[in-house]
Amino acid sequence: MTHRNVRLEIAGQALECQTELSESELQEAVALVEQSLLAMESRAKLLYGDAKKEADHGVRFILGTLNLAYQLIRQEKEALKHRTDLEQKLLTLLEDVPGDTPPSLPL
Repeated sequence: MTHRNVRLEIAGQALECQTELSESELQEAVALVEQSLLAMESRAKLLYGDAKKEADHGVRFILGTLNLAYQLIRQEKEALKHRTDLEQKLLTLLEDVPGDTPPSLPL
């Protein structure tokens, strides 16, 4: 797939980057980043109140990216645990199936 140059606006900040994402994938990614930034700001507001200092936009994006990375890692761990649990259940079910099946009886 080829990369194309795009201009994005995230949280009021213009960014230029190269991407191979489709327009819909790009819009979904931008929405996810903006949601992460809003969640981070809401959390900071709860912790520190309205008297927060304006953070540099670069710092906000880095923190938002770290927040997304943390969420991704947590989801991957949950998916791996779920898969391991399913594999264990399947093995248990397979152990319960008798190995030798009797020949089928003619009708």
